[in-house]
Amino acid sequence: MTPSSVCFTVKQGIRKAVSNMSRMNALSVKQLRLVALLGDVQSIQIAASLLGMTQSTATKSLQKIESLLEIQLFHRTNKGILPTRAGLTFLGHAKTILQSVDRADKEIQNIRHGRKGELALGAPIGASRAALQKAIVLHAKKYQDIVVNVKEAPSLDLHAMLIVRKLDCVIGRRAQPSDVPGVSFDVLYSEVFCLCVRAGHPLSASIKIKLSELDGYSWILPPTEMRARQAIDASFHDAGLAAPARFIETVGLQGKELLLDTDMIGIWPYQAIRTDYLRQKLVVLDIALPRTMTQIGLSTVSHAVMPPYFEDFCNAVRSAGQEIEQNQCEWKALFSL
Repeated sequence: MTPSSVCFTVKQGIRKAVSNMSRMNALSVKQLRLVALLGDVQSIQIAASLLGMTQSTATKSLQKIESLLEIQLFHRTNKGILPTRAGLTFLGHAKTILQSVDRADKEIQNIRHGRKGELALGAPIGASRAALQKAIVLHAKKYQDIVVNVKEAPSLDLHAMLIVRKLDCVIGRRAQPSDVPGVSFDVLYSEVFCLCVRAGHPLSASIKIKLSELDGYSWILPPTEMRARQAIDASFHDAGLAAPARFIETVGLQGKELLLDTDMIGIWPYQAIRTDYLRQKLVVLDIALPRTMTQIGLSTVSHAVMPPYFEDFCNAVRSAGQEIEQNQCEWKALFSL
């Protein structure tokens, strides 16, 4: 090979490297976020909705990304999209970049506001907060300069925010596996919903009672959109009964006050009413609702790179969950399941 041909080959290599760099530099964080989300939800429509863009815009953006990279990242099918071999490779790098960008943004914002860190936690509406509350107390003793933000919303909404890294974790019921690809779920303890009334309620002295004998009472029920409510309605159906006709939908403090001040019947997770039950402010009726049994756990993004204080918080949640699980004999002794 002559010196001139060597020089030409070197120049070609440099031009190719510069061209490759130009293609990668042309990609924006928003485009990387779209690709990463598409890999998780495998649906352009869902990804577009989560990112606040139209489906058409998301489709064009994906086409532009694939054009820049000169390779197809996803197979289009009738049931959604699936990453190609190149797509799987690119997804891994895109998620690593986004994790660094998101963590850097959080840390910069914390520095600007004089903080050393932040925990963004999700707590599903209506789920017991026992493990979450215990973990926050344990964690605060070690990290007094970490700000803790708790977001309350329906479980599926929280898991959607978890996927796009608006939350660090969710402590609550398991969402449908198809709804949360890319999310790990560590079981903490089992949860069951209990029928409860105030101390001194006409039903509080009943040793044995059937669901059919509760007709005529007003109820405090979880909102219709909650899975627990669907399980409760199914429990009435199993007993050959219609669901309560007179009820108030709430899982908040107002509902608890109504339960303590009236003759209404409430349905709450045992851990959510445990303190009032042990203080004999509430009585749990001897009526089992097996369909309402579920698992409370810790949902996190799989393979996410997180700071040490987050890992310590997760350990505190697991420790709290283990303590609660060891005391499950409390509610299991209330009725036969």
